Amino acid sequence: MKPQTHFSGMKSFFILWFGQSLSSLGSSMTGFALILWVYRRQGTVSSLSLLSLFTCLPSILFCYAAGTIADRWDKKKIMLVSDFVAAAGTMSILFLNASGRLAIWHLYAVNFAISCMNAFQNPASCVAVSLLAPREQYNRVGAMQSFSGALNSVAAPALATAVMAFGGLQTVLIVDLATFAFAFLSLMCFIRLPEQEEKALTAQGFSRSFREGLAFLKGNRAILKIILFFALINFFAYLTGFGILPALILART
Repeated sequence: MKPQTHFSGMKSFFILWFGQSLSSLGSSMTGFALILWVYRRQGTVSSLSLLSLFTCLPSILFCYAAGTIADRWDKKKIMLVSDFVAAAGTMSILFLNASGRLAIWHLYAVNFAISCMNAFQNPASCVAVSLLAPREQYNRVGAMQSFSGALNSVAAPALATAVMAFGGLQTVLIVDLATFAFAFLSLMCFIRLPEQEEKALTAQGFSRSFREGLAFLKGNRAILKIILFFALINFFAYLTGFGILPALILART
């Protein structure tokens, strides 16, 4: 009998975590590089505000309904479709940029579509993590996800700036597509999620599940306030700490 280790039973989670973290890093690099591109092209803060609006608003508007749908559908398929749509969006930006036809409204449309997909992917990913990681490893799982998120916030602007300085926006997009490909293939080929009992949810119906979720939040005001508080904090942290302000400083230099 093999001795139990501190990370016993976490092989599948490691594969998923590494692939998704790498893909998230590539996406963040592209997002930062696009902010630089938009400001240098347009030179107005309003254009950046619209870009942030199309990036964040769909996820906020659709996340609740998307969570209900993610509970009822195959989580792996949701994540694969979301990754594919995001990669298609990045690919379209790459082709438009290479042909010299890239316009700001293209970025608004692509970011809107990707943000809609993220609304479905995020809850599906959270459920997938809970299915792959043993319950006794949840503390380590949370620590690893926090570490990758913090590292992403610190490393993405620096890496995006460096890559863009040497190879331009096109190179950043190619790096992003490479990370998408790695995450997509690792999820498709090496991750198998345990089956869940979803017959009760299917019989219950989408609208009833949706209403019960709203009723739960209405009956637990403390949880609702915490969710709204952190949503507001994260929104402004994205705009100031990671997204717009660092890019504006670099664009003006």
